[in-house]
Amino acid sequence: MATDIVKHEWNANLIQQAKCDTRIGKLEIPSGYVSLTNMANAESRRVSDYLELPSTKNFILALSEDLNVLPEKLVRSMKGSRAGTWAHPEIASDFAQWVSTRFRIWANRILVRAIATSGQSPESPTNPIAFLLGQVVREPKKWERHFDPEWIASAEALTGWEWNWGCMSGFINFCIYDRLPGEVRDRLDEVNPIVDGRRRKSKQFQHFDDLADHIAIKRLIQETQGIMKASRGSLSLFRALMEQAYGDGIQFVLPVDGENHFLSQHQK
Repeated sequence: MATDIVKHEWNANLIQQAKCDTRIGKLEIPSGYVSLTNMANAESRRVSDYLELPSTKNFILALSEDLNVLPEKLVRSMKGSRAGTWAHPEIASDFAQWVSTRFRIWANRILVRAIATSGQSPESPTNPIAFLLGQVVREPKKWERHFDPEWIASAEALTGWEWNWGCMSGFINFCIYDRLPGEVRDRLDEVNPIVDGRRRKSKQFQHFDDLADHIAIKRLIQETQGIMKASRGSLSLFRALMEQAYGDGIQFVLPVDGENHFLSQHQK
């Protein structure tokens, strides 16, 4: 039904997103799913080129395992149907990043906002601040590598500094932890304070449960990698793109009822 679909505009092109579970012809479309066909047409791309990439296949498989959903449920299409191809919002966001960083920024902000304003109460369990505060743990979990060699190389090229925590801690804070809501940063500082005015006993991400680590920290690392690439070595451009991407808040993918996923947004 038309009322079940919201239409967003990108560069004078309409991109459809399902506001609730709906159907176009015989194709069933879950709530929040986005028309990849619309997104591809807006940028003169082909959905099939994206879906055939090994990186896309790996991403969809990993997402299906994370959400405990069959991979074929995350991308919906029907041969001979004019409905086109629809996909889970995280896949739509990944598709946008494949096209360009600016498209990814737009997709994150607009697609997330559409669901975040769909009637959820700010006091509901899916409030991003309440959710993340509930994911902070006092005892640190086992350390694991978060910044891969590509991210490190990009950071070194952008800042001119060699990689070590002493030199890069401020840059990491700017990229990652400063993007978190202030209440969450305060809670992390409480459970993992700076000792003797120098260093913390553990890394901040070690005090997030795995779910929050995945949807907040690791996602920010992935997104800032793309922004660093788009900056082409200009630190001022990088800061401007970061403000453009996160000036209105950071987006999170939050769990609902243990199975479904809800996209929400924190306004600073």
